[in-house]
Amino acid sequence: EGSPAGLALLALAGECADADPAFSLRCCRAACEVESSSEMCRARALASRARAAERCNFVAEAVDCWQSSLEMLAADASAPPADLRGTLMAMEEAAARMGP
Repeated sequence: EGSPAGLALLALAGECADADPAFSLRCCRAACEVESSSEMCRARALASRARAAERCNFVAEAVDCWQSSLEMLAADASAPPADLRGTLMAMEEAAARMGP
């Protein structure tokens, strides 16, 4: 599920993640801008953006995206607890890399 444009951008981001991490991050940023189908879809787009930001060593952006994703998941009563735990752990790991 998700908007066609958002899904297409995330697919493109995934295809080029290893070969061109910066382009992948730009695709994920664009997907976050166009995704409007549901909170869950926006949270997933933000998680993809966070992973792409981490590959580019943009740790602060990654932490912000993980935090926003977590907030959206927490607001969605249908969000699986495993998604909440995984997102929280990813955010904590990224924040630890940021340092004090």
